[in-house]
Amino acid sequence: MPLTRKELAGKIEHSVLHPEATRQDLQTACQMAIEEGLAGLCVHSGHVKLARSFLGASPTALVAVVGFPLGASASSVKLEEMSFSLMNGATHIDAVLNIGWIKEGDDANVRREFRQLMDLADGKPLKLILETSLLTTDEIKRACRMALDVSIPYIKTSTGFGERGASVEDVKLIRSVVGKEAKIKASGGIKTIEQTLALLEAGADRIGTSATLNLLGATQT
Repeated sequence: MPLTRKELAGKIEHSVLHPEATRQDLQTACQMAIEEGLAGLCVHSGHVKLARSFLGASPTALVAVVGFPLGASASSVKLEEMSFSLMNGATHIDAVLNIGWIKEGDDANVRREFRQLMDLADGKPLKLILETSLLTTDEIKRACRMALDVSIPYIKTSTGFGERGASVEDVKLIRSVVGKEAKIKASGGIKTIEQTLALLEAGADRIGTSATLNLLGATQT
């Protein structure tokens, strides 16, 4: 079903995560987020304070990435980064899974880190980034189940820095595990309106993209 520009904007979290992002890039992105009524703006922890100053009291969520993009940071470092981001105005956190722990079956450490992240979030939305391109079907399912065990509210497919981005198959697989217990953010490599609509139809609730204006320009008014 076609979406209006306003309806699609309400599902997009615009990403400003490229390493060369400047102050002007952030200001431009924040202005667009406000004018278009975007669901969120996703930035690095070091850019949270500046982005908050540009967004002001806008209802657009300020999303900070944690342990990005590899997920291999020590849990204590992830928690410190998360705390810093929340203190400086982030309202959502997108944290990367420790992929190595999933690969080696270290579920105890995976669960422990999930609980610590959820405790620190203290009611603010937390999204778990899986990096589906690096995981098997069984590993994706295990990670999703453990996320549900501690009530992580969102599962996010990818960082956008992996071998590939989100796919319809990824979203369907995640939805088959989480059902209605969690929301899904499809992210990574989403450049066209056709991709976007297919991912939403497959079960995604949010779209993470840096191609926001191209997508909005392709919708009905």
